[in-house]
Amino acid sequence: MPRARAARPKNDAIEMLLALSQSELILEQMHVGLEQTIRGNVRHLLREQALSPEQQRAMRRVPAKVIAALREECNWILLRPQLVAQYSRIFDRPKIDGLIRFYRSLAGRAYRQTMAATVQGSMSLARAQASLLLPKMEQAMERAVREAKRVRKRAAVSPGNSPGNHIRRPAQR
Repeated sequence: MPRARAARPKNDAIEMLLALSQSELILEQMHVGLEQTIRGNVRHLLREQALSPEQQRAMRRVPAKVIAALREECNWILLRPQLVAQYSRIFDRPKIDGLIRFYRSLAGRAYRQTMAATVQGSMSLARAQASLLLPKMEQAMERAVREAKRVRKRAAVSPGNSPGNHIRRPAQR
């Protein structure tokens, strides 16, 4: 006899799980962390680049514009129904109920209380890694641009590319 499929969770149970797991707060913390990372990257670029005062002012406005776009496209009002649908596809009712029991338990409450610090710590680690990686990425890009310019110069002066060496080929049909 085939095993019965576990019942799909009801949306209210998923909404309860999202509330108990503080998913909205975690999303907000991610936005704040991304904003700090973007602002730090812009500050780094401003130190490294010789920009006019007008260009610097324009660059200082970039983080606010990026974060505004992020918050518009990736906000709780838009994401919540998508998360509910995703959870509904992934989890059956017993698993959602188990997660709800966990978040209501002493261990779940402790996990939830430390999750904010965990997310902040993770974002700090990501910012630190980005600050180490950014100069290396810039150097790699500068090397790639220099190499591309050298290749272009070599191609422009190679014997096969001189103006008198062009061979006309009949058009192929």
